[in-house]
Amino acid sequence: VEVPEANDPHMHLRIPQKYVVKFIQNELEQADACKSLPMALLLFCAYAMMAVLRLDQESRFSMNHALEHDIRDNANFAFSHNIGSKAIDDVNSVADFYSWLRMGLVPLVLGPAQQYSYSEGFQEGTLRAPGLAPVS
Repeated sequence: VEVPEANDPHMHLRIPQKYVVKFIQNELEQADACKSLPMALLLFCAYAMMAVLRLDQESRFSMNHALEHDIRDNANFAFSHNIGSKAIDDVNSVADFYSWLRMGLVPLVLGPAQQYSYSEGFQEGTLRAPGLAPVS
């Protein structure tokens, strides 16, 4: 190791050895960290492929979209001449919500097997489940 002279004009430009060694050690640690990157990417890609193949998100999204579409477009209420003139977006009050629930959603969920009235009156619009006495 060359020892600088005391009257060397470039003495203030020299870097102490401990800083150089620390810098090189840091660079070696970063190089080792980069060597593990391919394995981490491989594990990430394997996880992503398994998640895509196993969870089947495409069919779940399709089912969710179909249900939302069915409820939004087919669960109508406020019937007039056998045609529902309001949908879920037109619910503005508690009474509208219960009317939509009773006249729109329940018949949609239970299906056309049961007969439903198209009146907004309570007696005419009340569902009559098999085995239950009618509401009086």
